[in-house]
Amino acid sequence: MNLLQRFVDFLLNQKPKRSWLTVKNYKADIGQFIAWFEKEFNSPFDPTKVTLQMLQNYKKIRNLSESSLERHTSSLRRFFNFLKEQKIINFDLFPAPDYQEKIEADPWMIR
Repeated sequence: MNLLQRFVDFLLNQKPKRSWLTVKNYKADIGQFIAWFEKEFNSPFDPTKVTLQMLQNYKKIRNLSESSLERHTSSLRRFFNFLKEQKIINFDLFPAPDYQEKIEADPWMIR
């Protein structure tokens, strides 16, 4: 089961359709993470073994610019959400932020 290819196929079949460049970037970002995981842990990629700590370590060693780091994080978030939707994993690595806390802290959104 090639999870990366399943993810790419999923992206290509979404409505509205993703641009070729977006899909290419997702594929590259996720491919780099999978390669890092396999090298770091000397085992085939297993998404059920990925932890938030691993993701943080991965992002640290990448030494990317802020915008590249945001794109990689977005790619990983989308990939792991896809894995959860497909019931390949049963946990959230990227839980939805609690916007209610921000609204209560700054109801007029001045900051």
